[in-house]
Amino acid sequence: MSVIAPDKLNTELVKLVQHGLMSHGYPLGAHGGADGIWGPATERAYHAWLGNNRQIFPADNVGAINRFYGVPDFENGRPPKQTYIAPPYPMRIAWGDEVRISRIRCHPLVTDSLLAVLRDIALRYSPEEIKKHGLDQFGGTTNVRFMRGGTELSRHSWGIAIDIDPLRNGLSTPTEGAYIPNFCPDVVDIFERHGWVSLGKRIGRDWMHFQATQ
Repeated sequence: MSVIAPDKLNTELVKLVQHGLMSHGYPLGAHGGADGIWGPATERAYHAWLGNNRQIFPADNVGAINRFYGVPDFENGRPPKQTYIAPPYPMRIAWGDEVRISRIRCHPLVTDSLLAVLRDIALRYSPEEIKKHGLDQFGGTTNVRFMRGGTELSRHSWGIAIDIDPLRNGLSTPTEGAYIPNFCPDVVDIFERHGWVSLGKRIGRDWMHFQATQ
């Protein structure tokens, strides 16, 4: 599958990606350059970069996660070291559509891959499609707490999980077919391409949730 739909591209975002590819030594063909056109040469260069830079995350158990990311201070509600990224397309708090977010809090070891995921979404979908599919509806990242109804720490406790469009893709919303209807299959594929796990695909519910583990 192509990373993006060429007729729906944000030209400035394509130029940003192209500049990044060239600066890291990935040529864009004989006549390549940051022209804002996502052609076959840019597609090949992007997949080559992705194959060489895909983040490898730890196994999905508390011991492995603690060793890789650090240990949350549950008693004081403090996660391991955190940083912020700016989303590459407009996002809003899911429980208040008029509240736009300018930054997303997360663990430093997931910043590059999470930014790459969101950039791929911005490349793949038009602004209208992003809104239609709820990809602009931010449900949270860092939150030191137990899993709902469980005794193990939520992966949000490390700042290594993100919830998207939680109002339509709730904790108990079941799978219908291969994917829940509210999410495009491509969105799950994009997260997985960058090493993230779709909890909905893994357990058949909680489709809002993606986490940086294996």
